[in-house]
Order: sequence, then structure tokens, then C-alpha cells
Amino acid sequence: MRVFKKRLSRRYELLRIAGGWTRETGRSGIQHYHVVLFLDGNKVRWFRGVQDLISEIMRMRGYPCPSFVKSHMVHRDERQGMSEAFFHLSYIAKTRSKSGRAPSTNDYSFSRLRAKES
Repeated sequence: MRVFKKRLSRRYELLRIAGGWTRETGRSGIQHYHVVLFLDGNKVRWFRGVQDLISEIMRMRGYPCPSFVKSHMVHRDERQGMSEAFFHLSYIAKTRSKSGRAPSTNDYSFSRLRAKES
């Protein structure tokens, strides 16, 4: 996450980025991760550039290419966009697939954006 945030900040001149990940064990027993990033939509207008940058980072570090399922553009006063994003996050946070690991292993980690000072 640190590398993603640093590279995205540089490319898009972002001052604030939040994000997180969850670890899951699917039916096959193989662990995989879900990652979420919160970016300023005024500066990042096209998600394809973010996908390309993340894929490049993963490839350079020898990890498999990630699959990108969905992106959400949420406007300040738009309830529908917020509902869809919240529903997607609730899927990522589900508890049923968070097993099959050592008790001391984290299942998730999320950063927090503080409200801007007015």
C-alpha cells in the first residue's frame, strides 16, 4: 500500500490518499487480497491509468497481475453512488471467508482520511 500511495501521489499530485486491504481464503483454500483506494476524483478522472500503474508495480515486484473488478465515482451529494460504493465495501469486509490463517495474522488494514479543516 505504501508503494501504491507514493506512486499515485506523485503521478496525480494527490495530497490525500486512503486505502485498505482484506485477506480472504476462498473455497480453494488459496489466500487472496481485496484492495480499495480512495482517490480525489477531481484529479483522477480515468481509472484505467490507476489500473496500469498498479499492474506495473505488481509486475516489477514479481506478483501476479491483479484483476480489477469495479471503480466508483462518488460525488459529494450523490446518494446512489455512495450506496453502490458502500455495498461493494461491505462485500470486501464480509467475515465468512476470513479464516484458515494463524490467529496472530491480520485479516485487514485500512487507513483513515480526516475531514478537511474548513
